[in-house]
Amino acid sequence: LFRGDLAVPPEWVYTRFLAKLIRHLHEVDAMFDALVDELEELLPGFGRRLAADSKAVESHGNPLSKDAAEEKAQVDGRRDRDADWGVKTYKGVRKDGTTWEKVIRWFGYKLHLLVDAEYELPLAYLVTKASASDCTHLLPLVKTLQERHPELVERAEYLSSDKGYDSKENNR
Repeated sequence: LFRGDLAVPPEWVYTRFLAKLIRHLHEVDAMFDALVDELEELLPGFGRRLAADSKAVESHGNPLSKDAAEEKAQVDGRRDRDADWGVKTYKGVRKDGTTWEKVIRWFGYKLHLLVDAEYELPLAYLVTKASASDCTHLLPLVKTLQERHPELVERAEYLSSDKGYDSKENNR
């Protein structure tokens, strides 16, 4: 009855599902847009307060050097050729006045999101390599929203983000 770890499908099932899903990305985007349209009808003020941020998405592919990875990929097939290394640094000041810094590194991607800040629901998304700068992806997110849901861009009163998206072009 209870299968424990045996209830979880093997790794290759997820890989195969993801490959099929990627082939139908147009349909996935259409479903996403239909859900945004439905939320717009159901939620008062939806799209008035926007926020942008990114999230690290780790790859379980092989981050070895290209030559070593090629050899390993022939053995286990786990080389992720589209991913790369990302770094995020957090800094602050403690109550006693001393500074602190925390550095996070990951191999994979970044998910950039434009969301309704009041309802905490996504409006547009973009997946990039982990090393991609946040500030260069804010305007493409807004452009995607403009193309797919122009009424939400017209309704927007505020757009906030962290300093990773700060640039003269974005502020303009």
